[in-house]
Amino acid sequence: AVYGWKPGLDVHGAIDLSVEWYKAWNNGEDMNAVTEKQIKYYLNK
Repeated sequence: AVYGWKPGLDVHGAIDLSVEWYKAWNNGEDMNAVTEKQIKYYLNK
């Protein structure tokens, strides 16, 4: 990794979270809650 940095998600994980987010948005879900849940997931990896 350049400069000691590594991505927190691989490509598949990033796509999965993106698809989950857009599906939730399309279904009219509370996007603040969805986004907060995804941020917590990412930070706890």
